[in-house]
Amino acid sequence: LNLEIKRQRGAIQEKERVIQLFVTDLEKLVTEIDPSYWRDAIRQLYRSYVKKGTKEPGARDVPDSMDEFARQREYMERSLETLKKRATKNEEAVKINNQKKAAENALLIDELNALRAEKKQLENKVQELTSEKQTLTRKKRQSSSRLDDPDGSVSTTPE
Repeated sequence: LNLEIKRQRGAIQEKERVIQLFVTDLEKLVTEIDPSYWRDAIRQLYRSYVKKGTKEPGARDVPDSMDEFARQREYMERSLETLKKRATKNEEAVKINNQKKAAENALLIDELNALRAEKKQLENKVQELTSEKQTLTRKKRQSSSRLDDPDGSVSTTPE
C-alpha cells in the first residue's frame, strides 16, 4: 500500500511538473506579439506535451482541436487576404478618382484663367471704343459748330 501511495505521489508530482512546464511555455507564447511565431510555437507545444496513442478517460481529442484551430486559422488567413485585396482595390479606386479630380481641377483653372484674360481684353476694347466714341462725338460737335458760324464766333442769338 505504501509503495502504491509513493508511486501515485510520484506520478502526481511528474504531472504537476509537466503542467508547470506547459504553463510556462504557454505564457511565453501568449506574450509573443508576432502572429507568425504562434503557428510554430503551438506546433512545438503540441509535439512536446501530447503523447500519441495515450488518452486518459475524459480527455479531449487534441488532434481534432488542432485540426479545428488549423481550419479556423486558414479561414482567417483567407479572410485577411480578401480584405487586403479589397482594401488595395479601394485605395487604387480612390487614387484614380483623386487623379481625375486633380486633372479636372487643373483644366477648370486653365479655362478660368483664359476667360479672365479674355474678359480683360474685352474690357480694354470697350474702354478704347468708348474713348473713340467720345472723341468722335467731340469732333462732330466741333465741326457742326464751325459750320454754323463761319468766322469762328459763337452766335448767342437764337434764329
